[in-house]
Amino acid sequence: MNGSSAISNDQALQDASDRDYLAVSRFLYREAALLDEREYKAWLSLLADDLSYKVYVRLLREIASGPAEYAIIDDGLPAIQSRVAQLSQSPLTKAENPPSFTRRFITNVEVWGGTEAGTFVVHSNIQLHRVRGTAIAGTSYVGKRTDRITRTKTGFLLQARTVRLDQAIVFDGALALLL
Repeated sequence: MNGSSAISNDQALQDASDRDYLAVSRFLYREAALLDEREYKAWLSLLADDLSYKVYVRLLREIASGPAEYAIIDDGLPAIQSRVAQLSQSPLTKAENPPSFTRRFITNVEVWGGTEAGTFVVHSNIQLHRVRGTAIAGTSYVGKRTDRITRTKTGFLLQARTVRLDQAIVFDGALALLL
């Protein structure tokens, strides 16, 4: 259920217990719900001070050339706090004024114990569906996430997130969204 460490390239990772798997999965689902409900202050409280947050898109190339990707977001906590301030204060944003309807789907969650006690490495898939303003159809962003999550005395904190979107071009102001 928790996946096998053979899926990960890091030999030091160990399968998480079923209890840890459930707790970490609930953390991810709660985090997605907070973002969908635009509860940004509560969401920010789930982020570690040393947060690393990266989003990549892939370049379409010939098979012989191999895969290529480039970062469209490479932020720490201060930059994420700035993004949240812009998203939550309508005079500061055009991309999210009026706010989009969003729904995040987190699937295929695999949890491993990290190399340090109380840390977890989590692989999951995300689909973010977004409908803006009066648009009839929405836009979906799909990708793979790798998270590093730490257990604290009060719960879990997200230390690092890397998202690899399954698209080469990002439309519709996706940089204004948090994945």
